[in-house]
Amino acid sequence: ARAAEDGFVPLFNGKDLTGWKVYAAKADVWKVEDGILVCADKGGGWLGTDRDYEQLWPADIEHCGPRS
Repeated sequence: ARAAEDGFVPLFNGKDLTGWKVYAAKADVWKVEDGILVCADKGGGWLGTDRDYEQLWPADIEHCGPRS
């Protein structure tokens, strides 16, 4: 984990959805598996943080398609 002194604020704790809001979906569609946010079913809506952040980009976010 990066040091707090450089202003880094982790968006995801790797354990649960603390700090996130689920929009336009059932809350149980989103879960954490092996430290990764997973949309477990269709109709996942989208996730947003429960706080506003400045200078979010560039962010290290990876989009993965549906599991086969």
